[in-house]
Amino acid sequence: MQKRGWSMTRKLPSRINLRTLKKMPFTTFITALTTMIGATLQGIIPYIFAKITHYAIEKNEELLNKWLIIISIISVVLIFAIVFQMIAAEKFKNKIITILRIDYSKNIYSKNITEFSEGGKGVHWDNLTNTLDQISKDYFDGFRMIIWSISTLVATFLSIALLNIYLGLSLVVVCIIARVFLIIFDKKLKKKTQAQAEMRKKYSTELNDLTNGAETLFWNNKTEAFEKRIDNSNLNIQNANISYAKTHKWFEFVNEFISVVISFGVLIVMAIFVFKVDHTIVSIFIGVLIAETSLQVALNKMIKPIISIRRTKPLRENPDYIWEEHKKTQQDTFAFAKDIKVKDINFNYGEKEVLKNVSFNIKKGEKIAIVGKSGTGKSTLLKLMLKQIKAESGSIKIDGNNIDSLSEEEYLNNIAYANNHNLVINDTFKNNMLLFGGKKVNFKELKEIFNLDFIKNKNNMISKDELSTGQQQRVNLARIWVNKKPIVVLDECFGNLDKENADSILQKILQEDITVLLISHHLTPKQTKMFDSVIKL
Repeated sequence: MQKRGWSMTRKLPSRINLRTLKKMPFTTFITALTTMIGATLQGIIPYIFAKITHYAIEKNEELLNKWLIIISIISVVLIFAIVFQMIAAEKFKNKIITILRIDYSKNIYSKNITEFSEGGKGVHWDNLTNTLDQISKDYFDGFRMIIWSISTLVATFLSIALLNIYLGLSLVVVCIIARVFLIIFDKKLKKKTQAQAEMRKKYSTELNDLTNGAETLFWNNKTEAFEKRIDNSNLNIQNANISYAKTHKWFEFVNEFISVVISFGVLIVMAIFVFKVDHTIVSIFIGVLIAETSLQVALNKMIKPIISIRRTKPLRENPDYIWEEHKKTQQDTFAFAKDIKVKDINFNYGEKEVLKNVSFNIKKGEKIAIVGKSGTGKSTLLKLMLKQIKAESGSIKIDGNNIDSLSEEEYLNNIAYANNHNLVINDTFKNNMLLFGGKKVNFKELKEIFNLDFIKNKNNMISKDELSTGQQQRVNLARIWVNKKPIVVLDECFGNLDKENADSILQKILQEDITVLLISHHLTPKQTKMFDSVIKL
């Protein structure tokens, strides 16, 4: 038997990066805009406080009231900006997770359906949500925080410069020099991070090898050696973690120490100047002190996201989370139009004959069922038709084209497939429907066809643990409707439904102007009458 790999017709980028944001330009723009507005308003507040203090000391009520009105307006705008920023950030996060989840599912599904359906790649679904949450939180929240930090830094510098340009420039230079030391120190932290990652990888590999060989070690009376190696592996990874933790804590201490030294130095210099040279500039003293604190906070918040972003590097380098759209070629435009012809198919598993001279035709719009007991070759025939395995002899043609002459992607773009592995993720019903693509979810239509009375609306959160197997199966079946493909393949996907729901849903599917191929070990007399033809193996 020759098992076919799935060749990709595009080159995947090496990791998730800012190109992902191009898939959601409006959400990215709104998130960046609200973040910049909020940060800028926070940055100019020190200047306004300095003005209010100055006019309060001078007892200039007219200008004092004017600046009080200004800060009141800014405060209201700032509150709204923060609220909108929080809303935009949540939308931003959800959009990113949705994009990455869809990219993941398209990659896994297009690479190897057999491996996916049998659980090889499918096991990733259990941890997928947590992984994408981490990428979103550490990487894209870091991106958002860097925008906030830069905006705050610029606005704060302007506040100090408006109060005293020389003081502003001096303070910025001191802060930059201080951060240069942190950047140099950060190289050591980067090495520790790399060492930790390498030790984790080595530990995981070694642990897997030891676990796989545990039985052999046991029968050869080497359990003591097994325990010793396990202890050594655990000790190595523990030492790497401790070393990293110490370096990271030292890094944070140095960062905070620099901030305190700069703040304390500014406080002493300004205090001496106010009390010894010119007490009338107390307003500048207050403004600079507030601005300097804001400056330090912004610098610290700009450094931490960089560290968080680095932590996501192993996750972002996983090509399963990246889908690079490619330009359509003339070959990519293939669309099913006439028929599928299966002729003289033969297939053996070793010496066991599974399929012998199997032939049948499926015209566009026909509803065909393939029925047979376990071991008669139903699943094998389906794998042949989906290009997962290659026949030893015979041919399968679609619109006169041998399926071997078509790329997997252009061929499968015409097929919507559902099996009895009910794929339901802990997310909204809408995101479950768009998992393999599609742009729009007609909830009313889906609810009517697939009897989804247990779901209130398309934004309803659903969890696999909270749904019965029958409800999971209806959600799984509904997904094929969103893809709107001309060929629908139903592989043993009615087994968990009661007779009434199975008959109702099947009848509604078969009424549509699509080509349907159903694989089942048994059909009731009523279901048999629904099909144009039933092929028995």
